[in-house]
Amino acid sequence: MIVDLKTGGPHSPEYTAEVADAAAEAIRVLNHATGGTDALTYPGDIDRLISALSTLLAQAQANLARIADERNLCDDRGHDAAATVAMVSMGLGAATVLASRLFEALDAAHQAGAHLGARDG
Repeated sequence: MIVDLKTGGPHSPEYTAEVADAAAEAIRVLNHATGGTDALTYPGDIDRLISALSTLLAQAQANLARIADERNLCDDRGHDAAATVAMVSMGLGAATVLASRLFEALDAAHQAGAHLGARDG
């Protein structure tokens, strides 16, 4: 699947779904790529990965809040939709905080590791 990625729009639910499908495929590829030993060779590689995922989680949380404000949501299990939205939002918020903390820790490791070199010979 080839998707023309346009940050400036126009955006629609259909286009967003296409990008999400492409992102899901990219995540599958990342899952396989990062399972080996040659995909992430420097702390900075991991920093970039975590930063991108953290941003995505924060944006998903913000959009969920907007959608819940704009629409009359329901939960197909008969549960209170507002409570379900709150649970999803809490999970995304916790994941964002954890991703941010991981990014900070990896960045600290990267900053320290950036001064390392190998003395050959």
